Amino acid sequence: MPTYDNIALKSINLSAIVVRSEESNACSSFHLHNAATLTAGSAIELLLDILVERLIERLLIEDTAEAAKISQRRTAMEKNLKNSRITFFDWIQFYRDLNLAQQLREQFGREFAFLDESKLHQVRKWWNKVKHDHRRVPTPVAVAIVGYMNDALEEADIQTMHGTTEFSFIGLHNVSWQQSWNRKIDKWVRQHPDSPESDLLLYLPLLLGLVINLIGDKRVPYSLKSSLFVAANYVFSTEDLISETIHNVRGLVDDAAVLILSLKWLCNQGNLDESIVQENWNNPTDIVGYISEQEKFIRGNHAKLFRDYPNQFGDKLVWATIRRIATDGPEALWQNYWKEAY
Repeated sequence: MPTYDNIALKSINLSAIVVRSEESNACSSFHLHNAATLTAGSAIELLLDILVERLIERLLIEDTAEAAKISQRRTAMEKNLKNSRITFFDWIQFYRDLNLAQQLREQFGREFAFLDESKLHQVRKWWNKVKHDHRRVPTPVAVAIVGYMNDALEEADIQTMHGTTEFSFIGLHNVSWQQSWNRKIDKWVRQHPDSPESDLLLYLPLLLGLVINLIGDKRVPYSLKSSLFVAANYVFSTEDLISETIHNVRGLVDDAAVLILSLKWLCNQGNLDESIVQENWNNPTDIVGYISEQEKFIRGNHAKLFRDYPNQFGDKLVWATIRRIATDGPEALWQNYWKEAY
């Protein structure tokens, strides 16, 4: 039997899986079953893609013809669907047509029980109901799907942040994000010094760095780290209330607001010393004072900051969605963003 190695650690998609699995578990713990189902399904889809990558790499050593066949079929699938995302059904069909489940078992010596087609179709069914029909997912179903996701990641030997890695992969996102946006933000702020967005955007990279540092600080309780992770993931995610793709740097104003309000909520927690926040701030300014000032600024200027920004669902709900973060914590994003019962 082949020696099993850690299939996913080299993949560029690994950190994205860790992000989505952690978010799904957090959503489930807060009884946000629709959001938990969507993010768990997304993590499973990424895992299916990663397993194909690893299988191709292994077959390139042992069976180049089969590796080429899988690679070509995958490329054709992506090309045919270039104008729309690849769906669960597409992945299930892809695995079935090429008997990939059996090939993975043979190559890596694991059962991969989660690749059972009926189980994948169950996830697909509820993912579609939430995404397209806005159905509410029953508690047992959501819990089962999140559990299925966790089992799948365990079978693939992917450690999430509940394990020994404890949020380490989030640093990969931080580096990538800063490389993409640092220079653009600096240029935009210099060109628009009087814009109300400038005050928020100027410190956005540093604020994100602060949140990442706090997530990695052992003195911060895990429950607070989990909430901060929600805020960080919102910045990294392409699915947010104001699109950076459409509005470029101005599209980051909601991300900055989410970080400020989340940090304000953190400072309001009685079980975390403010000195810990200051120590993780890579700037000589008084970060606790800055957070308070900016939170007041956002509340007083939200009509200007979030003006005329229809979100991806077609509603102008930016401020309505994020305004409760400072009092209720970053989880308020899920409770409003996915329109679940509060």
